[in-house]
Amino acid sequence: MGSPVPEVWAALASLVALFSPLAGFLAAVALGPFDDWSVLGTEAGGRAVLVGALVISVAVRTLARLPEWWRARGALAGLPALRTPSGVALAAAAVVFFGTGLGVIHTTVRFGPAAGYEAAELWGTGTGMALVVLLIGVFFGSQGGSRASLVAAGAAAAAAIAVCIGLLHEALPSLIVSTPLGWLIAVDEEPLRLRGIMSAPNAMAMLALLAACLVAAWMMHRRSLSVWLAGSAVLAAVALGVLLTFSRSAVLALAAVAVSYAWYIRRSAAIVMLLVAVVGAAILVPLYLEQRAGTPLAGVEGILQGFFTVGDSVRASGWAAAIRMTLDSPLIGHGFRSYVLLHAQFGDPAQSAPHNEWLRLYAEQGVIVGTAGLVFLVAALTALWQLTRAVVWGGAVALGAFGVLVAYAIMASFNNPLNYAQLNIPVFAVLGTALGLALREGNSKRLSGPVAEASRGSSAAGS
Repeated sequence: MGSPVPEVWAALASLVALFSPLAGFLAAVALGPFDDWSVLGTEAGGRAVLVGALVISVAVRTLARLPEWWRARGALAGLPALRTPSGVALAAAAVVFFGTGLGVIHTTVRFGPAAGYEAAELWGTGTGMALVVLLIGVFFGSQGGSRASLVAAGAAAAAAIAVCIGLLHEALPSLIVSTPLGWLIAVDEEPLRLRGIMSAPNAMAMLALLAACLVAAWMMHRRSLSVWLAGSAVLAAVALGVLLTFSRSAVLALAAVAVSYAWYIRRSAAIVMLLVAVVGAAILVPLYLEQRAGTPLAGVEGILQGFFTVGDSVRASGWAAAIRMTLDSPLIGHGFRSYVLLHAQFGDPAQSAPHNEWLRLYAEQGVIVGTAGLVFLVAALTALWQLTRAVVWGGAVALGAFGVLVAYAIMASFNNPLNYAQLNIPVFAVLGTALGLALREGNSKRLSGPVAEASRGSSAAGS
């Protein structure tokens, strides 16, 4: 739809966000999985405008509450919470946010304004937007169970709807594209692998994993036949979506989440699930390689000959180039988005991304920011796992977010999910709300007397 429809939509959505940040956040999550319309002929779409309005809305409300919070708890009351896993995770996320932002300036100074503009554009719709959404999620999660549950449910619903649209398009390719909703469908360059609403099958797989993790966690915390029937139907659809992307990293992520959820129940169940995952992988991987028509990688002998393809060789070249970039400038890296400009110089002539977000952080930002990314991962997983046991009302959200982060970490080790705003908004919305719950739980344990009882009472009421 041409101008002025996108501009009008962005203005109205921003107005909603300014008056009700929760409504605006749910709108951003719902729109998140889909490609956006351009606003005023720029790369920034209505989604980016909406997130900007949310930042203003949440910041104003946070600043307005600071005096009351200080009077009730003391100016330094929140500092002990920063030593908890959730506090460490948020501090590490802040380091990544500011470090990558400074990396944009580094790129501008080193490679010129044109490269700096492109780096800023990618940061604003990729890493920067993801971490902003994370912090907005923390704002809602720290307010209690009901709002956090709304955001998590909204993200699961948006991801599940997106997967179903992709599956419908796979079954009936001409149905949606011939209607005014044809903008929802990405062009299939490789029709064997499910893309649907995303331009990359691996990103589509992560969307399906998001829905699967949250729905499965919800089912594990609700002993109701209707919940299990509805949840099983959704899981069947999204699991099919995962499988039809023919992404080996997605299958690995699905297996890791299944084992961790089984471990949540009991260790023996995790062992059984691990055996099932190994058998399933042994069956699926050869089928995947056959469907993707991957040429076997020359020189690999024995049982692994059919597992590795030429594509894996290219990916390995990207990892090696990222490591060389890190060693060449270990402290500050080469600047945000510098891999696009330097990949051939460091031995990777075939691709403009290293297909590993953790190595990319080290290569482009240096060891401080790269290590902060890994600290965030470990601390966030620890905080979320602890929260699954600590509270009843936040357990489903925490377990779902734990699974989402496990899946995202694995996908980020083989792909480039941070480049997709459509994926990062629902994913980091869930992670942020769950970390906000964990931070709230950590604060309530450190308070004493009436303040602690009031906090726990409001938490129970919110659920």
